[in-house]
Amino acid sequence: MKRFARFSIIVALFFTLRLIHSCGCPDNTTSFDFSQMSVRNLDNTQDYVTWSDNDTMYSAAVAFEVTVSGDENFAFFQKTQFNPGFTLAQASECPIIYVPNQNISRIRVITQEEISPEFPAGTDVTGLFLAHVPHHSASGYLYITIEKLYDLINTGSYPDHATATFRLFCTEDISNSKARFTIIAELSDGRSLVADTELIYLLQSQ
Repeated sequence: MKRFARFSIIVALFFTLRLIHSCGCPDNTTSFDFSQMSVRNLDNTQDYVTWSDNDTMYSAAVAFEVTVSGDENFAFFQKTQFNPGFTLAQASECPIIYVPNQNISRIRVITQEEISPEFPAGTDVTGLFLAHVPHHSASGYLYITIEKLYDLINTGSYPDHATATFRLFCTEDISNSKARFTIIAELSDGRSLVADTELIYLLQSQ
């Protein structure tokens, strides 16, 4: 009888510990290196900006979403290893906090196609772009300069995903029938990540 009582206490203690653990999120941070960058087209012709798989844009509405991240398999591996003995659904309630080993120190945009006689192919046209950080309360719906972008994307940590995401909007009405850009993210450790946009065919804006 005493053995059964001791066993019951152990079982109760085990489930109590699980309940306490599931109710609070432990301090779990994981460092990572920025290692890759991707670019996605945006549709900037509607009331709300959306992703687009179309290779055609209006000449005054050229826009892209840029994601700078760690290894694409890194976050999933860490998520599944976060809480051994518990289901992934339970673990996902507590975000993993990813801490980058580098800051994004500079964003540059180089045009691969002539924008106008003033901006031929090969020109650094970073100054023609404004930025926006989606879902960031400090930015709201306002466009900001590239110089102001760094404070919003270098937050020191990222919950759930080892990524920094921002959007770039060209302020120039491009006179060419096509456009393509190289986007460069210079990191604080001296490395640079580079990604090219797709070739974009332009419809002249009214």
